[in-house]
Amino acid sequence: MSKNLRKKFYLATILGLLLIAPLLLTGCSGSAFAASSWPGLTIDGSTLYVAYGTAIYAINVESGSELWRFPAEADRLLSFYAPPAVSDGGLVIVGGYNNAVYALDVDTGADSAWPAAFEGAQDRIIGSPLIAGDWVLVPSADGRLYAIDADSGEAVWDKPYQASEDPGPLWSSPIVTEGTIYLASLDHHVYAIDLSSGEEIWRTVDLGGAISDSPTLSDGLILVGTFSESLVAIDSEDGAVRWTFDTADWVWSSPVVFDGVAYFGDTSGIAYAVDVENGNELWQKSIDGVIGASPAVDENGVYFVTETGVVHAANPTTGGAIWPNDANLEGELLSDPVLYDGQLLIGAIAQECIVYAVDIDSGRAGCFFSPEGQ
Repeated sequence: MSKNLRKKFYLATILGLLLIAPLLLTGCSGSAFAASSWPGLTIDGSTLYVAYGTAIYAINVESGSELWRFPAEADRLLSFYAPPAVSDGGLVIVGGYNNAVYALDVDTGADSAWPAAFEGAQDRIIGSPLIAGDWVLVPSADGRLYAIDADSGEAVWDKPYQASEDPGPLWSSPIVTEGTIYLASLDHHVYAIDLSSGEEIWRTVDLGGAISDSPTLSDGLILVGTFSESLVAIDSEDGAVRWTFDTADWVWSSPVVFDGVAYFGDTSGIAYAVDVENGNELWQKSIDGVIGASPAVDENGVYFVTETGVVHAANPTTGGAIWPNDANLEGELLSDPVLYDGQLLIGAIAQECIVYAVDIDSGRAGCFFSPEGQ
């Protein structure tokens, strides 16, 4: 398949999963939607939270057993994708394809923390909510960023932030540091926004392509992958572009920075290691399948997953393979893997097993969680 055809196919697949499939819910059973989403994983302490299809699952990470799910009974009018956010106040906050934001009790999953779900957004919540102190920041596919009081669920800014009268969709979570929000958009820009007021501080020039995942902050630089086949480093103070690294294909996911190196992949299946300071390539290698997720990284390895089910472990310094063979899982792997206690926890699409565990030393894999009654 040519690069252009592959890109068109991949974008059509993602658009179908994120935007088209939810419209079919009114005519499908809840279980049918399991093939039209992919798991968003968040780990907090000893609990793994998974947003997938028609439910949010809380799973004991030691045993793999289900603690609770929301809603308790499948509702075909509800569906979730965005990874949940967990607050210090005992809330699991998650957005849905029905444009609403829910605050669930961390122990029981009860939807009783707010008087009602926040329903101010005009389109689905694809990016994860971000908890910033007492507030929750919620990006929406309607192109607006909402700030919600974590205790009440009420809006706290006079109006949500939007870049223009016709803003580009927001598919990713923002990041916040020292009172400034950094927000990436499908409209080819990154924005800096004052947290207290919701007012814009700066915006970048057009970066030439859509940005579908969150910015990464490292040493005063904002790093974003773009559909213009590049990784771009932006000065966090003024929004100026400091360097651009050209890739072979679209960069769909966020880079992960470890010890001054940005690790990421593109949709042609090439994995990269780039020096954050100057944008110089340290290594690259080809892996089987589209890389649509951010890797997981620790001092021992960089762990990439692909839509063909491949899990590859690379030496952070050289890029050389760590395992004798790649792990090959059933199902497409489009979710960011999560490291926990010597394991990679990986969400998979359209399988009975929706979360796999892969041993980071050997690459041995097994099913970690398969929901009952789905």
